[in-house]
Amino acid sequence: KPLYDYHQELTSYQKDGIIKSFSLPEASEMQKSKFHAIKVTINDIQFDSLNESRYYIKLLQEKKSGIVKSFEMQQSFLITPSYKKNGKTIRKMEYLADFVIQYPDGSTRVIDVKGVETDVFKMKKKLVEYMYPDVTIECVRWIPKESKWMTLKEYKEYTKNKKKKAA
Repeated sequence: KPLYDYHQELTSYQKDGIIKSFSLPEASEMQKSKFHAIKVTINDIQFDSLNESRYYIKLLQEKKSGIVKSFEMQQSFLITPSYKKNGKTIRKMEYLADFVIQYPDGSTRVIDVKGVETDVFKMKKKLVEYMYPDVTIECVRWIPKESKWMTLKEYKEYTKNKKKKAA
């Protein structure tokens, strides 16, 4: 059902000229990933998840309307260079941001589309923000019931308030 609904949504974006092309996997092609993500291709770009592709479309819309000046995808931030130790080469460590967005006022946002923050992500975020003092990484999550994006911090507050109302 979610894939069918997303197909309908993508078809309307294609008719509106926001995207040129898209493809969704057939049920037989879908592989279970660690986080149950489904790979999607939009404008010949493969995204690791439906939500990452959804955020890409949001940015295309915002760029078209002038809210966003430009954006880059999969920008790498070097955490440690590769080095040799005891005759063994240790690979470099990088953080790969989902999106780096530039706004008309000159400000920049680094966005990672996530459902949850893993321990590895938390560590890399701390290292990147230490190494690059002008960079702040924001994690966002799509909330289907609200049809909107929230930061993970906002989402935690949202679920906390929902639990209070239910009690």
